[in-house]
Amino acid sequence: MTLETPSRRTALPFLHNIQALRGIAALMVLLSHLYVIEAKSTPTPILTDLWDGGRYGVDLFFVISGFIMVYVTRPFEGGGVKVGKFLYSRITRIYPLYWLISAALLGVYLWRPDMVFGSASQPPDLLKSFALWPDAREPLLAVGWTLVHEMGFYLIFAISLVLARKWLAVFLALWGICVAAGSMAGLQEISPEFKLIFHPLTFEFLAGAFIAHYFERRAPKPVKSNALYFGLAALGVLAVLFLPRYTGLDPAEPNAWLRVALMLPPSALTVYALARLDISKVAMPAFMTRLGDWSYALYLSHVLTLSVVSKVWIALGWSGAVVSALMLSVMIIAALIAAAILYYGFEQPMLRLTRKLMAR
Repeated sequence: MTLETPSRRTALPFLHNIQALRGIAALMVLLSHLYVIEAKSTPTPILTDLWDGGRYGVDLFFVISGFIMVYVTRPFEGGGVKVGKFLYSRITRIYPLYWLISAALLGVYLWRPDMVFGSASQPPDLLKSFALWPDAREPLLAVGWTLVHEMGFYLIFAISLVLARKWLAVFLALWGICVAAGSMAGLQEISPEFKLIFHPLTFEFLAGAFIAHYFERRAPKPVKSNALYFGLAALGVLAVLFLPRYTGLDPAEPNAWLRVALMLPPSALTVYALARLDISKVAMPAFMTRLGDWSYALYLSHVLTLSVVSKVWIALGWSGAVVSALMLSVMIIAALIAAAILYYGFEQPMLRLTRKLMAR
């Protein structure tokens, strides 16, 4: 995903736990796709449909996104964050790496369309895919549907930046009322753009935003029990992973309101608990934060990496539980290595370049 915690060199404290949670959410999504790809790669899969619940790591991402957008736009001494600067930072954060991986996928698509959209009823609209514009069809890079939502969140949230900070809660509440009213009135059926604007998943972004605003206004005291808050966060992640399996939430076409009702509370609980620990300067291990650094690259690239390794697996014709365990480990390691290469070799240099351009 595209979520970004403040730089370790900025005035705002770096949120190590929230960054680590990004890595956990990306890993959850990876495991859900690993389950699907393994089933196609061998007659003896060892993963169960339990891992399919990892796809709801996306809901964690949306809550984190709302939290971070409020956190990074807190007024600094000398004035608030300008709308143009905010949108520039979001656009330059999202598009470069997304375009790079989409371009690689486009090459495969032009060569063998069946390898990219073999099960889709309609081919993607390439222009809308690269623009992250709402469309009834999936984007070329399928995980890009979440970025379409993110861009919608950012554009609407940017409006709040022209208001005094004291009106933020009112703005968020009115936004939520409009989404609920529009959805219940059936406005989602008008067009893909209206479907995005009035989509119930917006409430996950709003939940994260309200949590951050609460911390901003109330300045909660340091936690007394680190174990309690880490336990709450772990409980939230497990609920996101396990709840869909036992509540009838269809992974293929989940009911949006049911999805929000099930996924928002545990996702919000996890973000709240880990943010409280961040405020108390209690952080998860450094390698978890590093995984969070790679999370956007991992999220965008993992399906492509897993698919490439699975082709080798199929070509070798190996089967058996031991082989499956070995190949699954290789696939996860390959996905992490690819993400790290993209992060250090492209994402970070591009971010430094765009920040220099903004400074000029």
